[in-house]
Amino acid sequence: LGDFPKRLWQHTTGKYEYCPIPGVAYKRLEKEIFCHNYYLNNLCDEVRFLNWPITEPVEVFRSCLQKWKEQMLRDKVEEVDAQE
Repeated sequence: LGDFPKRLWQHTTGKYEYCPIPGVAYKRLEKEIFCHNYYLNNLCDEVRFLNWPITEPVEVFRSCLQKWKEQMLRDKVEEVDAQE
């Protein structure tokens, strides 16, 4: 936001110029599966995260199913490409 909040006090009709930034990618998280605010590797780790509360279990489950379906489709496409 920079100095925009200060300028907004002086000029209440000022417009904010949105400038998107590129996404951040972490090498260590490339192979992790992220489902509805949880990394599945952490969620399944009962040693480090015993009784970790899941605030929206149904949404986590739906997200897991969606990721699983995406992976199955990806695997099928790779299998077809390998046969050709």
